[in-house]
Amino acid sequence: NTELKLSSGILKGFNHGEWGGKLSFQPNDKKEKEIEIKTGNILFIFNYNNKIYFIEGLSHMSINEGFLYELQIEKNKFSFKKIIDFEDCPEAYTIFENNIYVASYESFYKIKDLKLKTIYKDDFWGSLYPNSIALKSEEKVFVGIRGGLVELNLKTKTKKLYVPKE
Repeated sequence: NTELKLSSGILKGFNHGEWGGKLSFQPNDKKEKEIEIKTGNILFIFNYNNKIYFIEGLSHMSINEGFLYELQIEKNKFSFKKIIDFEDCPEAYTIFENNIYVASYESFYKIKDLKLKTIYKDDFWGSLYPNSIALKSEEKVFVGIRGGLVELNLKTKTKKLYVPKE
């Protein structure tokens, strides 16, 4: 689950995998009902350039998809628009120097000015579930995966895999 606190309440994202999920808003006044905004597997909710975005995605059996949405709020009325259609399911993201970096089920993306650039596609970490991204620079990007760590150089498009010694 993921949350983003607003002055008027909390945005809540739920991801129950193949059983679905939702994006909802719980007003600060507990007497008011929770508002369901969208059904779907909500992975992340975040602020970026003074706007609210959320990432939805699912990787299950033959489904492998993900989307970036912009959320608009006006007096507890919600609407959203799809900004990006990823080629597979986002698993981790970070924001660095005003760019969004996304490690997905088997690819790696950079989003600059809300335009998607695929840097690695259908890479070896498919099914190794990226879980984190750390950037020192575009030459030093680390992605945590099941069983190890991948070091990426986004400029030269090289990569190294680190695994624990047994």
